[in-house]
Amino acid sequence: MNIAVTGEGIISAIGFNKQEVLQSLTTKQSGIGMMKHLQSVHRELPVGEVDLSNEQMKEMAGIPVSQMMSRTALMGIIAVRQALTDAGISVDDILARKKKGESLRIALVSGTTVGGMDITELCFDHIEEDDNVSFLQHHDCGSCTNTMADYFGFFTEVTTLSTACSSAANAIMFGARLLKDHQADIVIAGGTESLSRFHLNGFNSLMILDHERCRPFDATRAGLNLGEGAAFVVLESDETANERGVKPHAYLTGYGNACDAFHQTASSEDGEGAYLAMKEALDMAHLSPKEI
Repeated sequence: MNIAVTGEGIISAIGFNKQEVLQSLTTKQSGIGMMKHLQSVHRELPVGEVDLSNEQMKEMAGIPVSQMMSRTALMGIIAVRQALTDAGISVDDILARKKKGESLRIALVSGTTVGGMDITELCFDHIEEDDNVSFLQHHDCGSCTNTMADYFGFFTEVTTLSTACSSAANAIMFGARLLKDHQADIVIAGGTESLSRFHLNGFNSLMILDHERCRPFDATRAGLNLGEGAAFVVLESDETANERGVKPHAYLTGYGNACDAFHQTASSEDGEGAYLAMKEALDMAHLSPKEI
């Protein structure tokens, strides 16, 4: 089975949709800057922040401003909406078909590291209030995915994966497997994550955050910059895409995963885990390293 990518959606520090992101990339625009929305004691640290408030994103998605929702779920909703539109999938049409019992099996697979931690942290800001535990209901990683699924109302399967930085990549791989195992007709897969104090405090304790823009591979490199955003793709078989009359943007021909148990936060010096994962992806796609 050929896995086609028929829709793409993204919101990030360098653009609120894929056209803006591409424009920023081709014109070498950086999204790294000082914090505007996240409240942290480490405000001197540069981050890649989506320059929209939660209220602005709720307005974009048609969500009541008074409704409590994690920033992670909000960005995910916006990115999924874009991906569905890009793939020519109408939410109203799917819901109408669902009422008639004709709905497609559409799965949502979302990757995230800490889910609604941004809401959980508000519990401590209201520690003396009796109802402060209400902030904890969004803590579970799956809560964000469920919130996204409830917003759209037509997903037949909802899955959350949390494997740190590889969460979204694993979500896409899992989505492809759902299609190949005929467990779904269409899969929306990707990841979403908002910045939180937990992120900054954790990475700062590891002493790997740069106080300037990061400089990968540079002799003066001093660490990384944290960021936030969401990106999702629509995956479906060639057959389903042809039936819907849509032209794929690309094909997912190979992917790989490997377990590197060298250290809790560090990769092995010989790169064995990364090598095995890349080799698996190349082998599946029938490619050699020289062809990359």
